Amino acid sequence: MLLSVKKRQQYLKDIGLYNGLVDGKVGAKTKKAYKDLQEKYFTKEKRPKDRNGIYGKDTDILLRNAHLFYEYDIKYFRLEEFRCKCTKACTGYPDVLNPKLLVNLDNLRIHFKNPINLSCGLRCKVHNKEVGGSKTSGHLKGNAADILIKNYSSTLNHRKNIVNFWTSDLKQYHAYCNGYRVRNGKISHPNTPNMGNYTHVESK
Repeated sequence: MLLSVKKRQQYLKDIGLYNGLVDGKVGAKTKKAYKDLQEKYFTKEKRPKDRNGIYGKDTDILLRNAHLFYEYDIKYFRLEEFRCKCTKACTGYPDVLNPKLLVNLDNLRIHFKNPINLSCGLRCKVHNKEVGGSKTSGHLKGNAADILIKNYSSTLNHRKNIVNFWTSDLKQYHAYCNGYRVRNGKISHPNTPNMGNYTHVESK
């Protein structure tokens, strides 16, 4: 179900794209805010079904995502960093991000005191298949990100520290790097050289 018009207006006001009344009426200002949102986040390469101020499912998911960064006061990340990296298979935002993921990425950034690079956030089904992802990958539902902490992630011991902090200190569901995984408190040693120096972190 799409957000009500009043809720859309309030969300758009919260993120600085609307300065009209929160009255549930779709007037010129509301339509302009829809369009401004679309132009800010939908790239030319993507193919959302709704553009030019038309509000449908694609824009609804986008607005919910954009508002999370305001609602949870996310300081160190931007929505664009989580955009699906397919070419034209989706809008870039196939699902709504898990706020636990966002909040705890901020917590991770604060703890390690270094910038974090995201190589992968959201994935649509097409892109997930292209990269050989699991059919139940956390990237499909906005629950996961693959990260590299600048000046830190270059050694296995440091990446283990990231995994342990994510799953133990932050009490999140799952994290792994090449050679070390913790899921639901259970340790294993996956052979995933394609991860390089990146660490997969996941919330539920």
